[in-house]
Amino acid sequence: MLVRRGGRHYSLARELSAKGYSVFIFCASSFHDSEVPGIEEDNDVVVKKDGAVSYVHIRARPYKGNGMARILNMLDYYRGVLRAADSFANPDVIIGSSVHPLAHRAALRLARRYDCKCVIETRDLWPETLVVYGYLKDDGMLAKLLYANERRTYERADALIFTMEGGSQYIQEKGWDVQSGGNINTEKIHHINNGVDLEAFRRNKEEHECSIDILNARNGRAKVVYAGSIRKVNGLSFLVEAANEMRQDDIDIVVVGGGEELDGLRDAAKARNIDNIVFTGPVPKCDVPAVLDKAQLLLLYSSSQTELSRYGMSQNKLFDYLASGKPILSNLPSAYSVINKHACGIERSFDSPAEFAQAIRDMISDQEAMKRWGENSEATAELYSFKRHADHLIEIIESITGEEKK
Repeated sequence: MLVRRGGRHYSLARELSAKGYSVFIFCASSFHDSEVPGIEEDNDVVVKKDGAVSYVHIRARPYKGNGMARILNMLDYYRGVLRAADSFANPDVIIGSSVHPLAHRAALRLARRYDCKCVIETRDLWPETLVVYGYLKDDGMLAKLLYANERRTYERADALIFTMEGGSQYIQEKGWDVQSGGNINTEKIHHINNGVDLEAFRRNKEEHECSIDILNARNGRAKVVYAGSIRKVNGLSFLVEAANEMRQDDIDIVVVGGGEELDGLRDAAKARNIDNIVFTGPVPKCDVPAVLDKAQLLLLYSSSQTELSRYGMSQNKLFDYLASGKPILSNLPSAYSVINKHACGIERSFDSPAEFAQAIRDMISDQEAMKRWGENSEATAELYSFKRHADHLIEIIESITGEEKK
């Protein structure tokens, strides 16, 4: 059976358990975009403990891509969690965390069943994300049904958590808030971003080594690192063009990660003899801190500006970047920018690869600013540690239950 250790919910659950809460994480057995089955046993439900955290794995078929298999996977989880829940103690609070709306729906149904409070956590806006990226038409029947379901979900929840800071703005723009004639009181909307497990990050940095040769090379060249998914939405073809503009510079761009665009971008750079950008492929999560430690500058990258950024962004890699204590350059300007707010580097739109390449040169050449940005990144990571996030989550739980955990 595949083991799930780490991530947002594990870290929050561990912190809650340390403060006296009994926590169960109900999750699908499958992993995103993987055809490997998560449950090898014959059972439809398998419970595993990781320290004080209990995982309830619900059998759900594996899938690749975003086709029918993924939809069936969501249905598997939804039906399975409704069946499995009665085997566990009656909860005081249920938190339904999206990446898809059936997780929200299951949480609301179970909260009614057990007559308990329900917190709805939104990590991806459905169907807004699908509309922005062109998978749905905003005036189409399916989108209208999904928006209606989203609105009802938010109305019925006792509290709302958005990982993006502009959750209230989103509700207000839709006209769903009380002030606009809707039924959602914005006072029940909270923001807890993706955050970082600082203890785990620092431990992994000490216990693991960077295995990427180009980052370990002492060749006098500055190392600029992008660590994350390599998909079309990340716009890394723009970064290849920026590398092409920098052939004469003593700078190596190192792209760490995997995705459907990896092979194509690697081949494109090789075909054009752009040898100052290297695609290493993915590394284990536990190795990421050691990899980032080898960089002088980190890239948080997308060449395609998205309407979603006006509500703020909360990419997982941003918080790893902050924990590394390195300066950050982002080509995805967003409202509520953590980078700009806390002066951790530069975040703005760049109109051309040449302009982006020049920004890299300018940042690296300003050693005084680089030191200041790096120090600010490390300090900012403390603000978004899971210890602080757990304290905030406890405040939300106590506010809706009227009970204080002793």
